[in-house]
Amino acid sequence: WGETHLKADARACYDACLALVDSKPACNVWVYCGHEGGCHSQPHRACWLKHQPRPDNPVGPGDATNPWTSGAMVAPKDTSGDPGVHR
Repeated sequence: WGETHLKADARACYDACLALVDSKPACNVWVYCGHEGGCHSQPHRACWLKHQPRPDNPVGPGDATNPWTSGAMVAPKDTSGDPGVHR
């Protein structure tokens, strides 16, 4: 997966990861290059499907210098009973 795994858009990359959620190793993180000029050395539309030990703890630049779109397959945190969560 990666520079030769091209998808039409970020949703298609997410869907590809979702299809592998139950595989071994499971896909739990995806990154997509939607920038027309590519993302550093990666081509436009490259879709990387990954497995990270802590998908709930993303690493990497999250500012305007990062051309990638990414997401993680993380179950929503149960906040019921936590004081102040609804504020």
